[in-house]
Amino acid sequence: MKDSLLSITLLAGVLIGASACQSPSEKPSEAASTRPVLSASDSTAGGMRVAYVNIDSLVEGYEYHKGLRAQLENQVKALENELMRKGQVLQENAQILEQQASRLSEGELRQAQQELLGKQQEAMEYRDAQSRRIAEEEEKLTALLKEDMKSVIDSLRVYKKLDFILSYGDGGPILSAEPSLDITKEVLEQLNAANRNRNQKKDAKK
Repeated sequence: MKDSLLSITLLAGVLIGASACQSPSEKPSEAASTRPVLSASDSTAGGMRVAYVNIDSLVEGYEYHKGLRAQLENQVKALENELMRKGQVLQENAQILEQQASRLSEGELRQAQQELLGKQQEAMEYRDAQSRRIAEEEEKLTALLKEDMKSVIDSLRVYKKLDFILSYGDGGPILSAEPSLDITKEVLEQLNAANRNRNQKKDAKK
């Protein structure tokens, strides 16, 4: 029976130490074209007109995305704290049961152990369900960012008569680029302007 009590205590410790909740990833991955291109200034000689955006800067500077990500990170922290509390309660209950084990009958001890293990299982299932929910929220956030960026980037590509707008960031296939082809600032200004307009419309409806 001591082995059963030890097992409960160890499981409670696992709940505290490994909640399996992952914080939202820092950067969404963006596919970048690897097709050889000429600079925009060479377009009259048969080259392609290109520009690029720095994905890292867009993610860091897009106010709407930053706000939603902050909310998601707060949810993760709240869940981690909640799981910590649940794990501590389970540990305390396991220690109390161990201290009282000598005064309980075999049937009473078995029943108490089963109840404690049931609570442990409920806590683990709750942890897993919340982890899945947060992962789904992160996927929605990434999809929203891509959708917003695509709308602005497509408009700029048409307006500037570009053939391609490439993604430039840490770990990407583009190792170096001409600064004059960087349109990150323009994209970011339009993204944040669209966000401000969206907020103003929401405020007007209140």
